[in-house]
Amino acid sequence: MSRIEGKVRGYRALAQAYEVPLVVGVQFDAGDPYIGSQAVSMEPVSPWRWPEDLAGLLWIENQLPFRLVVRPNPGARRQLPQGLRPSD
Repeated sequence: MSRIEGKVRGYRALAQAYEVPLVVGVQFDAGDPYIGSQAVSMEPVSPWRWPEDLAGLLWIENQLPFRLVVRPNPGARRQLPQGLRPSD
C-alpha cells in the first residue's frame, strides 16, 4: 500500500488545483508470485486506512481482457464520480 500512498502524495496537489477527485489505478493479479521488486505474501494483512485525498482505486488485472474492479473510498474529501462507481 505504500506505493498507493506515494501516488496520492505525488498527485494530491494536481487534483486539488483542478478540483477533481484523485483516483489511482493499480495493476495487480492475486496469482502473481512476484510483483516489481518484492515477493507477494498471501497472509492476512492489517486493515489499511484510506488517505482522505484518495477518491478510489481502480484494480486492473494484468491479463487480457484487463478486467477492472473499482473500489470507492467512502471517506474521501471528493467522492468518486458516479460514472466510475460500481453498479449494485
